[in-house]
Amino acid sequence: MSLAIFDLADLADAVEAAEEQEPQEPLADLKTWAEQQLADHSDRDRNPVVFDIETGPRPLDEIESFYQPPEALPPWDESMVRYGNAKREELRAEKREEHKKAYQMLLDAEGAALIAHKTEWLSKAALSPVTGRVLLIGTLGTKTGKQWYIDLPDEARCLEAVWAFMDECLSSKTPLIGHNSNSFDLPFLVRRSWALGVTVLREVRQGRYWNPLFLDTMEHWNCGQREYVSLNTLGAFFGVGQKTEGVAGGDFAKLWFGTPEERAKAIEYNGQDLKLTAAIAAKMGMV
Repeated sequence: MSLAIFDLADLADAVEAAEEQEPQEPLADLKTWAEQQLADHSDRDRNPVVFDIETGPRPLDEIESFYQPPEALPPWDESMVRYGNAKREELRAEKREEHKKAYQMLLDAEGAALIAHKTEWLSKAALSPVTGRVLLIGTLGTKTGKQWYIDLPDEARCLEAVWAFMDECLSSKTPLIGHNSNSFDLPFLVRRSWALGVTVLREVRQGRYWNPLFLDTMEHWNCGQREYVSLNTLGAFFGVGQKTEGVAGGDFAKLWFGTPEERAKAIEYNGQDLKLTAAIAAKMGMV
């Protein structure tokens, strides 16, 4: 996944505006609601449902304390100089002066290096449950082709909804398919739930392993090996398409909190990932 580097401050106004919107009506009966969603996605033959989450960075004031800057350069000291075989004082003085100049260049560059280091950290904030949050959960019925999204403004309610939906899937023995979902999506959902006090289904984990109804196209492709393979790579290999052109995963938060047209682009991005995952799963006989 390529990453777009951006300043979290750029998102502040958009996030605040989204949070100030009128709250949505609570889901009165999550079980009834989840049953209806699954009925619309699958059928009595328990056709699999594809899912994919999108994440974004948490506000800067909430995560800055987790930033660990690189170790600062220590003050210059003569013990840093390597004199080699230089015995004469004039040669040693030249070496000291050369070292001081080189060290000063490092000091002059240190500020820019610190900025670059923090910018890189911020660009990856969405990828960790410590510094990121869930923005959208997309689903697709492999038989119906219907796409549906959980995008409640409150992250905790979003997580409650996805666990209710997954509970219905697991209870009805309906497989849930994702790409790299056992290594990213599910751990992210679980850890964000822990952070927000949302109850995680006991059925999600069985000892050391995920519930066998959670199927991962990347694990299936790896055939017991361990390597990262992108959706684009598998899409090209199987000839079933590519991810949304011109949009990277790191762009999602900016699009999500952008104009209505940009948000539509973000949803299109997730929808294409769902379709691609479903097509790859079908090629590997998972559907």
